[in-house]
Amino acid sequence: TLLEILESGIEEIIYWPSVSKLTLNSLWNSYRQDAEVILKLVKVLSQNPVVPRLNLITTKSNLIGKEGGSLCPRSSGLWGLGRVLANEHAEFRCRRIDLVSEDTVGLIDTITRKDDEDEIALKNGRPYFSRVVRRQLDSVDGEIPLSLDGTYIVTGGLGSIGIYTAEHLALKGASVIVLVGRKYPSS
Repeated sequence: TLLEILESGIEEIIYWPSVSKLTLNSLWNSYRQDAEVILKLVKVLSQNPVVPRLNLITTKSNLIGKEGGSLCPRSSGLWGLGRVLANEHAEFRCRRIDLVSEDTVGLIDTITRKDDEDEIALKNGRPYFSRVVRRQLDSVDGEIPLSLDGTYIVTGGLGSIGIYTAEHLALKGASVIVLVGRKYPSS
């Protein structure tokens, strides 16, 4: 069983689904399949005293630089699932590795890295890492206009900042505001 294999001291687990042309139905099925596999892995891994690193390999879920290109919806969904897993279950040390170009140069080196980088995009063998960079925004003259017939979704909308944001949108004339959150409203 997988649990017996884990007890043998394995250090890395790699999940790398194949990517082929997808229809809307097959895309939905692939999302479900990826979620089921990752959920089963998480259940088994959580029973093991030593948790190996979980590597999720995607293809074209990120764009690098200013050049265009198309993203793979299945890979983007798996990347997002991995990000949630990394945030909610840090013990799995979930690393997302995206093959931006279709070659695998540098993949083994990336998988065996011993650092804390958990979002890595490989393009032509070169690794790129996620970073938050301070950026100067273009100045806006006056208020940012709202579409009065538009719908505004506020994620985290049930927390205090979300409620404040929704009130601000309502005062500015937004007629449809959707508040989305995982918890009950804060007081």
